[in-house]
Amino acid sequence: MSVREYLNKNPRVAFGVAGLAVLLGVGVAVWAMWGGGGSAGGSSRAPLPKRYFSTDDGKSFFPDTIDKIPPFTTSDNKTAYLVRVVQCGKGQPFVACLEKYSDGTRSGSKVG
Repeated sequence: MSVREYLNKNPRVAFGVAGLAVLLGVGVAVWAMWGGGGSAGGSSRAPLPKRYFSTDDGKSFFPDTIDKIPPFTTSDNKTAYLVRVVQCGKGQPFVACLEKYSDGTRSGSKVG
């Protein structure tokens, strides 16, 4: 007797198998949504924010919302540039480079 014939003759077993598959799928989805996989480095720290900016040529940096287009003026009247922050292993994060958009790009006109 094939599996199909067995399931046709035993509908309770078929419903049980289908229900178990659904529960397993829901469990995997919930586990994935809540970050059950852990982090790649084995650290329990939250990842760094997506955008960092600096007003002192990368000596220090601060997080801000991603809708800022660099360079922009901060509340203390300093010019802030987008920075790329890197962390090697368990070392301190540091600024790898500073970035800004050209005036032509910021205003929406074509550059080049």
